[in-house]
Amino acid sequence: MLVHITKERLMHALQHVLKAVSVNHPIPILTGIHIEATAEGLILTGSHTSMSIEAWIQQDGTAVIVEAAGSIVVPARYFYEIVRKLDDGMIVIDGTESIVAAISTEGSSIRLCGMDADEYPKRNRSANAAATYRLRIESESLKSAIRQVATAASTSESRPVLTGVCMSYLGGSELRLTATDGIRLATCTIPVEIRGSMPQSAEFIVSSRSMLDMAGMLDGQGEPIELQASSDLIIFRTANLHIQLAPIEGTFPSTHSIIPRTYQSEITIETARLQHALERATVLAGDRIVRMTATREQLGIVSRTAAIGDGKECVPVAAMEGDEFSLSLNGKMLTDIVRCLAYTYVRLRYTGERGPIVLQPTDRDGEGDSSALFLLTPVRTAVQVN
Repeated sequence: MLVHITKERLMHALQHVLKAVSVNHPIPILTGIHIEATAEGLILTGSHTSMSIEAWIQQDGTAVIVEAAGSIVVPARYFYEIVRKLDDGMIVIDGTESIVAAISTEGSSIRLCGMDADEYPKRNRSANAAATYRLRIESESLKSAIRQVATAASTSESRPVLTGVCMSYLGGSELRLTATDGIRLATCTIPVEIRGSMPQSAEFIVSSRSMLDMAGMLDGQGEPIELQASSDLIIFRTANLHIQLAPIEGTFPSTHSIIPRTYQSEITIETARLQHALERATVLAGDRIVRMTATREQLGIVSRTAAIGDGKECVPVAAMEGDEFSLSLNGKMLTDIVRCLAYTYVRLRYTGERGPIVLQPTDRDGEGDSSALFLLTPVRTAVQVN
């Protein structure tokens, strides 16, 4: 193997595949990055038990030149740090010596001991013949949905299915993403293009952490994403990325019945102002409660923590229907929801003292984003924050 590649192109690919590498993995070969040079270009792969990422760097005769094909596995941590600290410009990777990668630039020369590429787990690069799903999704729609929904997933491993995002094909041309930790819920529906035959309905659960990693990798990827999935494998594919994920086993809880259909009051408020007010209030509240009181003029947000202090924020209300109301909520969870809203305004719907607060993005004209919905269960307190 003999490759000439710019540091910029190599670093960009490395930053993607490192998300699937664990330097402490008990299987030594999986602590490395698999590098394969072909006539088409360079392929970098990182893998662990539930995720595999391939980054394809096309040969163009200028920024990427493959002089000799071949493959090697290099220690991920050392290889990344070496490349990161090299000067900008062309890097030569020479793997002609057995399980040794010679990495050089104009003023540097490093020999890095590697591992036999034949021992690296084989990846399935062909279309999944047993795929339940075959969909094409616009990358911007998928990224936005993931970032809105994944934050509602649980961080506790006591119920593994709740650590994931449930992707449900509902028939027609829509895919719904849902996540919940039992206290909050987020759901978003996005349009998809059907590729081939599809069942009337199907669903699978994917790690929320892996989904957020993937959303970050899709930044700058303008082309649509090909999605294939079966009972044991999920594949997301772009021109330069091939991401394989293992679904989480189990049944995702039904959430349809817990979404309120009626409400007692509704206020419309500017998203940015609400976000900034909550961020200031949670400086004192932390992950504890904030008390919200809605009137026709403003939304008051009060936080108080013993031995630290208290604070009050007032945010103008753009519109209100129904009666004034008050309720206590987890300040951090509410802030996390508001931060990911993509619209200028948000509707807060009050469903009662014990019912969840419902948040739905909207624009200045009051046209809501019916594809996205968020629920947060109020906190019941013996002594309310005033």
